[in-house]
Amino acid sequence: MTLGFGTYRIAQGNFAHEQALRYALDHGITVIDTSTNYTGGLSESLIGDVIQNYDRSTLTIISKFGYIQGALLDTVKTQNTLKELVPYSSDCYHDIEPAFLTTQLDASLLRLQTSYIDMYLIHNPEYYLLHHVKNPSDASYHQEQLLKRIYAAFIALEHEVQKGRIKSYGISSNSFALPKDHQHFLPYTLLIDMAKRAALEAGNTIHSFKAVQLPLNLLEQEGLACAAWAKSQGLTVIANRPLNAMRDQLMYRLANYDPHIEYERLLNETLLFLEEHHFHTIATIIQELDRVVHRFAWMGEYERFLFQSALPQLKKAFATIPQEHQATVAASIEAFLTAYEQQVAYEASKKTKASLKALGVIVQEPLQKAALDFLVNTSDVDIVLIGMRKIKYVQDALATVKYL
Repeated sequence: MTLGFGTYRIAQGNFAHEQALRYALDHGITVIDTSTNYTGGLSESLIGDVIQNYDRSTLTIISKFGYIQGALLDTVKTQNTLKELVPYSSDCYHDIEPAFLTTQLDASLLRLQTSYIDMYLIHNPEYYLLHHVKNPSDASYHQEQLLKRIYAAFIALEHEVQKGRIKSYGISSNSFALPKDHQHFLPYTLLIDMAKRAALEAGNTIHSFKAVQLPLNLLEQEGLACAAWAKSQGLTVIANRPLNAMRDQLMYRLANYDPHIEYERLLNETLLFLEEHHFHTIATIIQELDRVVHRFAWMGEYERFLFQSALPQLKKAFATIPQEHQATVAASIEAFLTAYEQQVAYEASKKTKASLKALGVIVQEPLQKAALDFLVNTSDVDIVLIGMRKIKYVQDALATVKYL
């Protein structure tokens, strides 16, 4: 099993993200996973900057295409030239047609500053099913239509292999981890024959469909059937979401966190300082944050709350503070929020363990170790992707899987 550096939330311009990636490459990690839509392309741009200092031939770069979001979505709506757009939501379209594939690969190669991508994956093609299948009776027809779209993409990908712009291709799909009778299931057993036909149509003697990527973890084990099939076909199996599990439409973070030992002291000192200087509005916001510290089920929920609610309120209140006090107040708030984040993580991890127990999953060792050990001991998994935005996250992952 190989550990891969997941870049879903890393971006060019963030020094901590850059340092984490460099540390990972310096300590034996050679697989980097990204996508055209990760942080609006800034994920690929950061990777492109960093890999200039490394031997490209020793790295395996995986990227993906399919999503249309942000500035790209605005451009696509304005140009209106793509024929097979899937308008999944107002802020997220999807497309895998050859014309879109080509332009996205052009952009990825430019951002990555490389002449080729090792594995280029179709990113969640099941968005077509999510949009079109409204009841089980529609599933068979739309699965057939999706497979036609995938086949057309396979032919285009085989041509890109001919050009040397990609070494291989595959599919990343959450639907690989669904039961076969699910209305959004992607029938993966048909993909090899499709790839063989696509290769012949493109003029290649052998196909280059080489990888599947899917969610696999302690709570999402349905994808093991797909992984076993893939290995039997000689494909590379890439597991994502090893520590972020979805079950019954709830998210679980499979990791332990310690409480911040000075949380109460920092809370009290911050409130005392704010009250003494009559900064009552900010003090009220801090008190409300403390009141809901137990509320969050996982860190993603907290981060949405932080950026959508707490920080805008703090920013508005901070603007009313006299300039001579702003530096001191800012330092006080920053220290508190750092401690608060760790305390939220600790409270969320307690909830996760209680939820796992209720589901019959009893874990005696640290959750993250149990979660990664599960995948390490799964012989059908070749690469496990972990998001590592800080050096500490890289160190923790390396230590857990015994890289060091």
